[in-house]
Amino acid sequence: MWAIFHHSFWTFCVGTTVGAFQAFAQYYRLAAADAIGVEGKGRAISTVLAGGVVAAVCGPLLAAWSKDWLAPVTFAGSYALVTCFGLLSIALLALLYRNEAPVVGQTTTSEPARPLDEIVRQPIFAAALANNALGYAVMIFVMTATPIAAVACGHKIGDG
Repeated sequence: MWAIFHHSFWTFCVGTTVGAFQAFAQYYRLAAADAIGVEGKGRAISTVLAGGVVAAVCGPLLAAWSKDWLAPVTFAGSYALVTCFGLLSIALLALLYRNEAPVVGQTTTSEPARPLDEIVRQPIFAAALANNALGYAVMIFVMTATPIAAVACGHKIGDG
């Protein structure tokens, strides 16, 4: 938000570490699955993924709604709102997450974990990596660069 106010591109690039926060947020579904018994894993993962769908629908609406909060600097309010949501999610995790003991009867394996280099050499890993990289690149272009370019061309944020 500071970078937007001061028109500092490099500080803005450093400030986009919000992306790192989002990358860690992708692991919520895994944490949800690890923190519950076998019978509740599906529901836990579904709940986390449903939250992502709600965020995908509400995110653009919230960005449009908050873009002029800190006028005359367009979108500074949107960054402030993202910061508030990030702090709220950290607070909720700190207050509500509980690391429960393993459920009795839950199956565990005694086999050692596979080395990372063995996993990386598998063709399925390359396919999964390419799929995710392409998907995230498209998402970044559609959700970040395209709206900024549209506004720069004179369209209103609500036109999208």
